Amino acid sequence: MRILVVLIVFAFSDCCAQSKDSLVLAFGSKIESLLYENKGDEVCKLFDQELVFEHVLIHDLGDPKMKAFNDSFKSGIFSSFFNKIASEIQNGTYYDFFNFYENSDGSFYLVFRFFGESGLSYHEYLVVEEAGSYIINDVYIFISGEFFSQTMKRLYLMAIKDMVKGNEWTFDDTKTIKAFQKIQEAQEFYEDKKYEKAVQKFNEIDSSMINEKAVLLNGMLLCGEGQEDQYDKYYETYVKKYPKDISLFLLSIDYLMNKEDYDGSLTALDSLSSYTDDDFIDYMRGNVHYIKGDLENAAKHYKSVTKNYPTFLDAYDSLFVVYESQKKYPLAVEVLEELRSKFQFKKKEITKFVKEQYPELFESSAFNNWK
Repeated sequence: MRILVVLIVFAFSDCCAQSKDSLVLAFGSKIESLLYENKGDEVCKLFDQELVFEHVLIHDLGDPKMKAFNDSFKSGIFSSFFNKIASEIQNGTYYDFFNFYENSDGSFYLVFRFFGESGLSYHEYLVVEEAGSYIINDVYIFISGEFFSQTMKRLYLMAIKDMVKGNEWTFDDTKTIKAFQKIQEAQEFYEDKKYEKAVQKFNEIDSSMINEKAVLLNGMLLCGEGQEDQYDKYYETYVKKYPKDISLFLLSIDYLMNKEDYDGSLTALDSLSSYTDDDFIDYMRGNVHYIKGDLENAAKHYKSVTKNYPTFLDAYDSLFVVYESQKKYPLAVEVLEELRSKFQFKKKEITKFVKEQYPELFESSAFNNWK
């Protein structure tokens, strides 16, 4: 009898776990669908906004101007964030929910991949159960290395600073405002292409703030032409200060590529892959191997992506280029056939393209047998 009870308990627990997982998957898919449908405002409604603003806003204390500003900020900040993502998707960016994991307190992180012209990043949505459904508490943004609420707090402080008396600020708020005022001034120099002055202004930030994560990241963005040594300095400081931070993986990929440290860049991709468990990173590995000149490994990774993401056109394009470079014409033609059959390219269009761009392939028996 005891064995039967144990089996029933395990079966019930497994059923509950599957049910919870199904709900989480459905919630993540809902967020993705709304954003692809260009409905960022609908995603805003899934956020526990009051919880976030409790830690962001300064109480209006009955001041009507302050109340009006707070209300405007609350209505605009979420909308701008999610509608920006939706707009990026309309312009060709991929924003895909692909993984989730449960925290010890029963909350979940839903992992989204952001991939477009600006590169690769990830967003982790912190969600909690509420009344039989789920609600978003915050979003951790890999590229900035902080939660959206932290970024929001800084934006709020910079926007409200002239409306609040100095004695109402906390010590940390005051330091943040002073640091980002310097960054704003440095950005003006940067926009005028006065890159040396931009860095000089940035370096005026107080020593207690200049090595903060968000500050250092802004410092790197302010390094224009001729400021490579400063960029190296900020990057090296970031590595020392935040050696295990997720944002460092993304930062290091491009930094090490620019230094032609391809193995270092691949190591950063491996670290990112270990954390995210995202097999799409094979596409980035393929790119690094291609630039490195290791065409065999580039082809291997691109091929993996075409298998796991059969509608991702860029992987087929890249695989074709590798096979053509290797003069593996039969394999190159196989990719062309996949482009024709899966993406509705016409054979006539492909033939014209190959004739103009790849004359040796055009003359090959493999291509002539196909066309």
